[in-house]
Amino acid sequence: MIKIDKLIKEYDDKRVVDIDKLQIPDKMIFGIIGGNGSGKSTLLKMIAQLEEKTLGHIETGVDLDQMVYLFQKPHLFNTSVRKNIGSPLKFRKWDKDQIDKRVDELLKLFDIEHLSHMNALKLSGGEAQKVNLARALSFGPKWIFLDEPTANIDPKSTRQIEEILKSLDINMILVTHNLNQATRMCKQVAVMFEGKIVEISEPEKALEHESLQYV
Repeated sequence: MIKIDKLIKEYDDKRVVDIDKLQIPDKMIFGIIGGNGSGKSTLLKMIAQLEEKTLGHIETGVDLDQMVYLFQKPHLFNTSVRKNIGSPLKFRKWDKDQIDKRVDELLKLFDIEHLSHMNALKLSGGEAQKVNLARALSFGPKWIFLDEPTANIDPKSTRQIEEILKSLDINMILVTHNLNQATRMCKQVAVMFEGKIVEISEPEKALEHESLQYV
């Protein structure tokens, strides 16, 4: 479980996140939703230790190398799909046979075996995000933080990625502006408005919150 206590983030005296208490359970996909500028991505980056907090406490219960953060736009290396997916394993000094086996598993899981030897920079948006996710999952992280993972990709790839993520036994936090996606993916969601958590509930109930009427 991730525990947050009296968390504040300020930029130039403007308070963009102000959360008294928040507990994010494990063993589920937990969503963070809200309008533009509500503080969703800033909160996620602070949890992932990519953004310094101004004040407060965040307890994740795992080491930094057991967490992985996926940005909205994939950042892939100028090499093959296979080498991209295997790069975290090579960095962790897995042996070649182990890397090959794990990469093969992920290529099959994401249905991208036919792209194995293609340069990752030549992929479509949906293909690139599948490779990005496969690479993130390669070493078996304890938490995965997803910041609008299917924004700007085609509907078919979006549904494929959603189904794969839902099938995994891994702790996830999903930031999304797509309220339908939150309903499909998440067991619980937190609604953010002006940097604060204004609702935590099941998606169907949370989507009724007045702050989401223009999202």
